[in-house]
Amino acid sequence: MFGLKVKLPVVPRMVRHALIAAALAFLVAFVHLLQPVDVVFWRLQSRLGHVTPSGEMLFVEMREDTLEGPNKDQVLNAALRELGQAGSRTIFIDLPLGRFGNGNTQSAALEGIDGLDKVRLVGRPLHGDDEGELRFPIENEQASKIQKVAAGRSAGPFGYFWSVPGKIVREDRSYGSFAHALARRDGEAGQEYHIDYRFVPEDFLTLNISDVANSKFDPNSVIGRDVVIGFVSMDTNELPSMPGSGEASISFVPIFAAESMKAGNVAFVDRFEVLGVFALLLFLAAAFLNSIRRYAYLLIGIGFAASLIAPIFTALRIESGASLILLLAYAAMRGLSRWRGSIEMNSGQTGLPTLKALTRKLEADQLQERRAVVAAKLHGLSDVLAVLGDEQKLEYFGGIAKRLKIANTELEIFSDDGEHLVWSDVFEERGILESHLLALRAIFAKPLEIDGKQVDVTVTFSADLSFTDAASRRIGNAIALVDKTSLADLPILLDDQQDVMDREWKVSLQSSIDNALQTGAIFAVFQPKVSLKTGRICGYEALVRWNDPERGFISPAYFIEQCEQAGRMEKLTRFMLEESMRKFQVSDAYQYGGTLSVNVSSTMLSNTSLPEIVCDILEKVGFPEDRLIIEVTETARIHDQLTARSVLSALSAVGVGLSLDDFGTGSAGLETLYNYPFSEIKIDRAFVKDITTSAKARTICEEVVTLGKKLRMNLVAEGIEDQETLQLLTDMGCPTAQGYYLGRPEPTPALDALQKVRLAKN
Repeated sequence: MFGLKVKLPVVPRMVRHALIAAALAFLVAFVHLLQPVDVVFWRLQSRLGHVTPSGEMLFVEMREDTLEGPNKDQVLNAALRELGQAGSRTIFIDLPLGRFGNGNTQSAALEGIDGLDKVRLVGRPLHGDDEGELRFPIENEQASKIQKVAAGRSAGPFGYFWSVPGKIVREDRSYGSFAHALARRDGEAGQEYHIDYRFVPEDFLTLNISDVANSKFDPNSVIGRDVVIGFVSMDTNELPSMPGSGEASISFVPIFAAESMKAGNVAFVDRFEVLGVFALLLFLAAAFLNSIRRYAYLLIGIGFAASLIAPIFTALRIESGASLILLLAYAAMRGLSRWRGSIEMNSGQTGLPTLKALTRKLEADQLQERRAVVAAKLHGLSDVLAVLGDEQKLEYFGGIAKRLKIANTELEIFSDDGEHLVWSDVFEERGILESHLLALRAIFAKPLEIDGKQVDVTVTFSADLSFTDAASRRIGNAIALVDKTSLADLPILLDDQQDVMDREWKVSLQSSIDNALQTGAIFAVFQPKVSLKTGRICGYEALVRWNDPERGFISPAYFIEQCEQAGRMEKLTRFMLEESMRKFQVSDAYQYGGTLSVNVSSTMLSNTSLPEIVCDILEKVGFPEDRLIIEVTETARIHDQLTARSVLSALSAVGVGLSLDDFGTGSAGLETLYNYPFSEIKIDRAFVKDITTSAKARTICEEVVTLGKKLRMNLVAEGIEDQETLQLLTDMGCPTAQGYYLGRPEPTPALDALQKVRLAKN
């Protein structure tokens, strides 16, 4: 009318689904359609739970044969006398209506009974409906003088009594509730009290009325107890079914109700309260971002499970059926929505086809083997989406797709509904593709204009060039690659078949390590250490090797790093300690003395059980502790110095030697030597290899040798590659040397102890 356009707010699809599910659930709850479902839940909870009764009640059963006998009044009278004399507190007679003391038998019920003030007659409606006339089991003059209580007769779904009234009113007369009288509570008119059915009749003390009448019972079982005399049919078809206990006398309904009151009234949570909580949680979950929504759904699932499980262990009765409809309806709509989305294969957030559509396209494309799969990553996308409305998001992704298609308007861009856009294009040359992607990056230097706003787009690219791999794997590979790119130094990353194979091998590397340890593909080799004073071998260093059946020998530095990342370092350390000790111990070289050095990663120094591991293996193998040296590598990776010092001190106390590897490089310097109880220094090969050509390297080695002598520590120079280097170290007074010139690593310790090593003695 005035030229104004009213734009209705767009309700997200998930919120709409939550609203529809809630409306349906509240309608079902209003008409109480799911009461049978609640009853099924309550029955199951009652059967699974168990509560011990107070022990203050005694049930005296009158069976059908006694009820039909001519002396039923005499039996009842005798039982009442016995129970009264035994010290019962109160006696409730809950027997079939009008069957006693009606004048048709030779003796009437209650005649000649003293102490009738203890007796209570239980009245029930004459017909099935609770509004009917109340009748009592005894109707004579004596009965008119006895206090009376009343019990309901109509049952709920499946014939179960789930609650008892506080009072029953008939013809302007109010009767106390049988259950409340048993519990010694005062009930309120118009109020229902819920029954806990986690009790079982077998837990209650039960006597037969004939035994009671004939004094065949222990009087102590009666003293101070409330007694209920009830009827039990011999025909199980006539017995009422108890939700948690199977079939039992109808008298157990008020007995259970009384026990429930004694334990604390059952808390009842109605369907609208439960439904309101779950509906609120569902609305919040539907409105959350994807990253949070799953936790909200988990909370809802846990909450619903708790509503079913809690009544097993606590005095609770919860109407959960309507909430079940809420969750099932919402799940069904979400499932249908997802199914429709998979049929349409279109992203609701980006308006672009999904990756599933790209997978099908690649699978159907006859030229797939020569098409590159390219992925783009939109950096900072979450910040962009946080300030854009739904329609603006579609415009944003549409603008990006338009720029990506600048060189080929027929190109189809696909979305993973997140920060990745993927497409396939005919591949010509690697250099051409890389130049094209660089040009695209330049185009995105200019921001997009969305609804009058300038929105920056920062993007990096990757491409899978494996060609022959499965379509879904190529797409996954392209996305994995683009996640490794960076805006600063790696904006484009291309991958070929060999790269894919290497990555697949890395993915299974952890299990490959475990398998290699079991099959012997990972093993120990031994490199000799030579005394430069005697020219004889004085020990061996055990080194780890891996000969993979498919890839050949693998660099120890590489797979040790993988072991550290995969949590396999302790396993590898145990293996190397035991394997090298056993091999060295059975070799001929072992008989001539000498030590065994085993490398241990510095990351193991955070493991306080390392000393125990070493001790266990020493004892298991029977290896002398004074012939074992633990070489600590890469000390720069020690993060907890206090723990590392404690572990090394414990190892030193065991009696094993401790060697500081690679001394002079990284953090393996004077501070490390000062802080930890090392007994040996190994001069790093970086200095040793240059002593013949560098005066600086030679001076450093001389000073380290002097330092070792002053500290009375053993010194090992590693990396000896020629005779001239060996001679210089000998002249410096270096006590021990190691290197390829003196001996290469071998599968078993080489027996060279009786021969002079090539020392420059001449």
